[in-house]
Amino acid sequence: MYNTFVTAVALEAISWKYYILFVALNLIYAGAWYTFGVETGGRTLEELNDVFDAKWPPTASRKKTGTRRTSEQVQEEL
Repeated sequence: MYNTFVTAVALEAISWKYYILFVALNLIYAGAWYTFGVETGGRTLEELNDVFDAKWPPTASRKKTGTRRTSEQVQEEL
């Protein structure tokens, strides 16, 4: 929704400078997502329970666990 309504007005008001603003905002969003996002892929429910029970889940989700399986191990089980 942001791009639908704001882009037309911003391009008319500040022209090419809006592209710089757009890139800068996307870099800020990427940093916020990296800082506050929680990685849940490739984990068991028990591991996710430990992650979300941690004091700061984003940091806990970046820690490697010894029980993670590789894609080859998953394929062997199938």
